[in-house]
Amino acid sequence: MVSVNYLHVLVAAVLVFVLGWLWYSPLLFYKPWMRMRGLDPVAAMAGAKMPGESCSSNSCGASSLRT
Repeated sequence: MVSVNYLHVLVAAVLVFVLGWLWYSPLLFYKPWMRMRGLDPVAAMAGAKMPGESCSSNSCGASSLRT
């Protein structure tokens, strides 16, 4: 039977996530990647929003809690 080391699986998953974040971040290849796609990196970041940023603390999910 094959045994799975769940700690190693978790560490590998986090490592892949961090490497992907670094790869497409402004620290490494974001600007060249955007230029190769034919987009202006500065203009693309001007309208960028984080997920959930449009939710206020009063409106996001509050309707699902009411019965």
